[in-house]
This record gives sequence, structure tokens and C-alpha cells, in this order.
Amino acid sequence: MKLGTRPEQEQDMSSGTEQTPACPICKVSASFYCYLKPASYFCCPACDTIFQNPLPTIEQMVGYADQEYSEGLYKSYVQAR
Repeated sequence: MKLGTRPEQEQDMSSGTEQTPACPICKVSASFYCYLKPASYFCCPACDTIFQNPLPTIEQMVGYADQEYSEGLYKSYVQAR
């Protein structure tokens, strides 16, 4: 298995059947970049944009931000205010 790929994804990539998303910036078909649980990332060969696909919902983003501010990376910053 390649680093950063899921087993089922590697099989799809080797057979050339995996569908890749279009870049949200320039709409060119992007290439698989990596898998960092729980998301897949793709890179656009035309503009070098790296993006997550599928994009998280607004609710998921709000939940992530709330969690990071209360428990994660920004916890000490919030406590200092």
C-alpha cells in the first residue's frame, strides 16, 4: 500500500478507474494527493491548489472550530483571554 492511501483506493488508482474531482478554483481534473483520516486531498496540476474532497459541511466546520477552541490547538489562547 502507498503511504497516505486507503487499501480500496490504491486498487482503484492502479486500475485507472478512480474518478478525480475538478479543482474548485480552475475546474481542471485534479490528482490524488494524500489521505489524512478522515479526508482525501487532491492537487490541481494546473494551479497547484490542494483541496479536500468532499468538502466538509458548514456544520462540520463549525464543530471542528468549536472543538479546537475548547479542547485543541487554541485552548491556551482562549484561556488567556
